[in-house]
Amino acid sequence: MGASYFQLYLIDASSRLSERPFAQGLCNSGRYPAFNWIEFVQYDARPAFGGDVLDLDATGIDRQLFPALGDLLPPGGHLMVEYESPTQKESERILTLGYPPAASPLGILLLAAGCRSFRDWYIPEGGREGPRKLQGFKPLNEDQARQRVKALTDELRQALSRPPRAEHGQWALLAHRLGREALQALAASP
Repeated sequence: MGASYFQLYLIDASSRLSERPFAQGLCNSGRYPAFNWIEFVQYDARPAFGGDVLDLDATGIDRQLFPALGDLLPPGGHLMVEYESPTQKESERILTLGYPPAASPLGILLLAAGCRSFRDWYIPEGGREGPRKLQGFKPLNEDQARQRVKALTDELRQALSRPPRAEHGQWALLAHRLGREALQALAASP
């Protein structure tokens, strides 16, 4: 069988349904770990409710959502999120400038979902995979988790050892702040 399509809506504190889905995508489950995945082909981190906008990052709702998504995936599964939409501008700029994926807003969310390694689909193979996306992989077992945490920690430390590049402006400062946050999260992970 093929992947299943989904749309996710939010209900705000006044019991209003978001005007549009804040996420749309595909999910798949299968016999082998790599067959289990969730892909957001559209992710709007600022859904509207009757004209009022709710910022999922500012409210911390995204920090609750992504661990719940990660819990849906078994070890070895992966989660992909597009970063071409206007609400993903920060991740797009940070990734395009060459900072580690874990030092981007989407990378932090994928870390919260249990992902410990990344693939940046900057140029999707064959052009049929949709928009650019960040793919996060959950480790298959504890040994793999330790290896991936070490590799990711080394990558982040190396990137943060260089001062923020002035020509990267606010994106460099954000990448450094998120990189430090990612290192803290990794140090606290098993």
